[in-house]
Amino acid sequence: QDVELNPFDKTINVQWPKAKKEYILSAKDTAAKSFEELLPRLKELAEMEKRGSEVDYVVMGATGFFGKKMCQILSDQKKNFARMPQSVRLQDRNAIERHLDRWKPKYVIVCAGTAGKPNIGWCEKNMEETIDINVTGQLNVAEDAEKGTFIAHFLEQGASTIMTLIIRWEVGYTEEDPPNFFGNFYGRMRIALENLIKNYSNVLSLRIAFPIDGYMHPRSLAAKLLKYPKITSTPTSYTVMDSLYPLITQMAEKNLTGIYNFTNPGVTTNGKILRIYKKIVDPSHTWTDVETPQTTVPRAYSELDTSKLLKHFPRVPPVEQAIEEAFIELKKR
Repeated sequence: QDVELNPFDKTINVQWPKAKKEYILSAKDTAAKSFEELLPRLKELAEMEKRGSEVDYVVMGATGFFGKKMCQILSDQKKNFARMPQSVRLQDRNAIERHLDRWKPKYVIVCAGTAGKPNIGWCEKNMEETIDINVTGQLNVAEDAEKGTFIAHFLEQGASTIMTLIIRWEVGYTEEDPPNFFGNFYGRMRIALENLIKNYSNVLSLRIAFPIDGYMHPRSLAAKLLKYPKITSTPTSYTVMDSLYPLITQMAEKNLTGIYNFTNPGVTTNGKILRIYKKIVDPSHTWTDVETPQTTVPRAYSELDTSKLLKHFPRVPPVEQAIEEAFIELKKR
């Protein structure tokens, strides 16, 4: 059986680097510039992954949109955390167990999953793989966490500006209300996951809607809106990551579990987001507002009730205030 090992894994207790003559490599490879660059990079990766060391947090999907944001916050908060190696897939339960047994984390934050390539339409043509990653794979981590002494924290991973949450338009939609967006296979599998994952006593499931990142990651809704010459606007809830994501560690350490609507209070629209951006960041930005097309196809717009979240964190800013604050920080940078 092949087992992935990092040469700097503390458990194998090998001192690196070695003299060049001790490597079994061709003369060409030994002389290559890339070889000289490899060892420092491996050391960096070993430190990032902290193989062989106990940590408080493990992030799965650390190279993705949500995962990178989560790792930056953990670093800013000076938390002791490790990134699950990118090569360890959600479907590989044995590899997950091996790493978690070694790290013995208190909390596992799952940012991994698939939303399709290039978009959720991919899931319609790759249903088995979508199930394997977005349902079975997530349950693998929940089951492993249930066996351990740590909590598995799940982030609902959205994909695009057209759908990041699995709920049609409702006013004051609470955590007790069942998801009802069945318009595509991706959404149906997110519903399946939520219905299953809520039966685990150690899981915190966060409903994220249209995520906005003040650092303007390409997958942030705000960054996507800037690319469109025409914008439709329907009031809906949004997740402003800059104000909400720092709360995830507090939620974990408070031992909060169950489903939470993880959006800022209130609603706004795509057009309003761009007007705030224009006012604060770039007065030259232009676009055309157009009416939302009338269609019988359900859309994933909703006003989520944030009362449950606000009971624990009453200072979460309303959505438009949070967007303004994120753009002010963007302007400073």
